[in-house]
Formats: sequence, C-alpha cells, structure tokens
Amino acid sequence: MKRYHIAHLAGDGIGPEVTTAALTVLEAASRRFGFTVEVTPALIGRSAVEQAGSVLPRSTISACREADAVLLGPLRGDPLLPLIAPHHPLQGLTALYGWLEAHSNLRPVTLRDALLSLSPMKPDVIKGLDLVVVRDVAAGLLYGFPRTIESRGKRRIAVNTAVYTDGEIRRVAEVGFHVAHHRRRHLTLAHQGKWLEIGQLWLEIVNGVSQRYPDVVYETLDLDTCILEMTWNPSKFDVILADSTSGEMLAAHAAGLSGSFALHPQAILGDRTRGIFGPGHGTAPHLAGHGTANPTATILAVAMMLGIALEEFEAAHAVRSATWEALSQLRKPVDLCREAEQPLETREMVTFITERLEAWSELAPTEPTNASIGALDMIH
Repeated sequence: MKRYHIAHLAGDGIGPEVTTAALTVLEAASRRFGFTVEVTPALIGRSAVEQAGSVLPRSTISACREADAVLLGPLRGDPLLPLIAPHHPLQGLTALYGWLEAHSNLRPVTLRDALLSLSPMKPDVIKGLDLVVVRDVAAGLLYGFPRTIESRGKRRIAVNTAVYTDGEIRRVAEVGFHVAHHRRRHLTLAHQGKWLEIGQLWLEIVNGVSQRYPDVVYETLDLDTCILEMTWNPSKFDVILADSTSGEMLAAHAAGLSGSFALHPQAILGDRTRGIFGPGHGTAPHLAGHGTANPTATILAVAMMLGIALEEFEAAHAVRSATWEALSQLRKPVDLCREAEQPLETREMVTFITERLEAWSELAPTEPTNASIGALDMIH
C-alpha cells in the first residue's frame, strides 16, 4: 500500500478549521482508494512567532522538504508591521518558497452550471468559466529587493524593485504551456509590454517558448485588455500566464467573477517540492471559531494535491466531484449566504463529502482518471 507524507501548515484565522476539514476528506479518500497518509503538523506565520519565535522554524523547513506535498492554510499579515520585518508572515512565506525553490503558482477558477446564480455576472456571460492563471512567485515586483519605506528629509519614500531574468520567465512559461497542453490547449500571455521593459522581456521569452508547443494556441494581450475580455467573455480563456503582480490581479478578478474567493484552490510548484497546496482566499478572522468557515477551496486544493503531487487520479476526481455535488445540493456556505439564510456548517460539508467518497463505487465517473492522461489534467 502506498504511503504519503504530508506537511500540514494550518495558517491563521480560519486556516486551522479549513485545513483540518480538508485533511478529514483526504483521510476518507485514502481509505476508499487504498493508500495511507502520514501528516506532520508544522508552524508558519503568526502562530510560529508566538510558539517558536520565528515565522518559519527550521523544523517546518525540514518537514516541508521531506514531505510528498505541503498543505498550507491562509496567513494573516499585520498592516502596522513593515513588510520586510523579520516576523512578518510574508517573510515566512517567501522564505518557504526559497527553501523549496518554488516558482509557479497555479490558480484554477471554475464555476459549474448549478452554481451560476452565485456569480454577480449574467448567467449567459459567466457560463463555462473554467480557467487557470499561472503566475510567477519567485521574482518581479512582489519579491524583488531593495524594498523599503524611508524618510529623506521631509519626504517619505517607498521603494519596490521589479527584476526578471530570462531563466525566471522561461521556467514559469514552461509550466504554463505544459498545463495548457493537458487542458484545452490555449494559452494567453497577459503582459505590460507597452509600458514596461519587464513586459517586453516576457513577450520575447514566452514567444520563444511557444515555438516548442505547436499544439497550443498562443496569444498575447495587454494586461488591461485581458482584464476587460475576462469580464466580457471569461469562457474564452483556458490558461492565462502572467508575472507575479499581474497574475495576482488576474486570479483575484477571475475569482470575483465567480462570486467567491472561497471556491478556488491554488498550487505552488517548485524544483524541490511536488507542490504546496491550499486555498486562494484569506484568513477571515471574523469567521474563526464559529464552525461555518467555507472549506471548499482547501478541499479542492487536496484534490489538486492528489492529482499533481501524489498521482492518485481517481481519488482526485472523486474528491472534486463530491465537493461540487455538496455545493449544488446543500445549503450555501456562509460567504455565499444572504443575511436571512442559515449558513452551511463546515462539518456538514465534510460529512457529505466523506459519505460520497465511501459510496464512490456506486457512482459513475464522468472524467478520465487513469495515469496516462497526466497529472496536470487534474487541474480544474
């Protein structure tokens, strides 16, 4: 029987609740599909500072480097703490990315037909939304140095630095085209080439990489045009490739079109990890401890983990299908409720999904689940 080792970094706010819910689903999947999971809890962010005096203890680094995959909950920053302060959660996250040589962030955004009413968009506009934003998480404006806020005479000055090398662009472009090859074979580069030299280098390098993927339809769009076309016709997009800053904006916009950030997972791939998986939303501290946190994104992140890192394809499909079925049949989670509605409790959703997994042999799979299709086919 296969055994997998998962590092569990619960995060802040609702992070412990949603990651625990997702691990319960993972355990149910392991029983049903014949593998075992060993989970190692580890600290990061504010909880790590409080308990270990560091945003990223060495024990966490070791646990993540030895694991087959990492489950990471959302991290809460402190708006009053300088971003470069040693105890800022951002420093723990970027350090973790560095230790694992992480570089590519996959942010799938999907909305099934049964949930079209959740979106603020008209059903005929949002129908068919199923895209993946692939962005860099190792360089560019969000990760560049020097970065500071300082006083110069009577003035306060903020400095951020955006730098990319051809190699940094090429490796995330390769991931983007590989994902597109295993999906609907269409990739859009969203760039800022009309304003920035960085955008021009992205165009140059990605144009070159595209020649190695003749089966993938490749197009380029200015960032502002891409945002507009995502609003008008989101179903036209398959994979959108972007730098770190542009990709963050595009992923947030796509999630907003669907009606909720809490529906969408993410994966971060690197050279020394099979993947860091978790929700694409924040910590929602106002919901912590009430038992109503929406675990959808984190459970779908476990489905991505099963498909990409562990290559348990049928289990990945089963978890994803049961999750979407729960959303279509049960009451709405708290972030999707109107004021007078009773929100779905976290445990109710977990119970529904685990029961569906236990009965999976009675269900008829509607998607391919064998290894020949490739792990990145499981990105939805």
